[in-house]
Amino acid sequence: MNKEKRIITPRLVIIMLLTVVVMPMLPLLVSRQWNWVEAWIYAAICIPGFVLSRVLAARRNPGLLAERARFGGQDDAKSWDRKITFLLTLGSLTIHLVPGLDRLKGWSAGFSMPWAVTGFILVVAGYFLGSYAMVANSYFSGMVRIQNDRDHRVVSSGPYRLVSHPK
Repeated sequence: MNKEKRIITPRLVIIMLLTVVVMPMLPLLVSRQWNWVEAWIYAAICIPGFVLSRVLAARRNPGLLAERARFGGQDDAKSWDRKITFLLTLGSLTIHLVPGLDRLKGWSAGFSMPWAVTGFILVVAGYFLGSYAMVANSYFSGMVRIQNDRDHRVVSSGPYRLVSHPK
């Protein structure tokens, strides 16, 4: 079986479980307050949002999920990108960890309902924009690299039509 076909590995399954399930549930797991409605709503947006974005991307760009599944395993990824990716991963962990600790320790009074609704709308909008970009860009890799193995081209459709590319 070639590399392109064998994308489901134990490493990938663990990363997907952590990314898709554990991260959105982290505020609940840390706080242990299972009646925290906003945290459940957040997880209910993130988990299907992630899955739906990948299903839509796979339908439009079948090779994209294989490329993304190789996350961190690309030999031609830039060293600076590996460092940035590590920092972004830590940042994402922190973003999900702090609300759970805040709820557990009572550091803040929380948000009013209008602010919570605004936050949920922004999260949904972020998933829409990210999904739109992923569907429009068949080279939407997790690492910065010229994908010569995938006949990389500049993308100028979808949200990318608003971005000026160097010539």
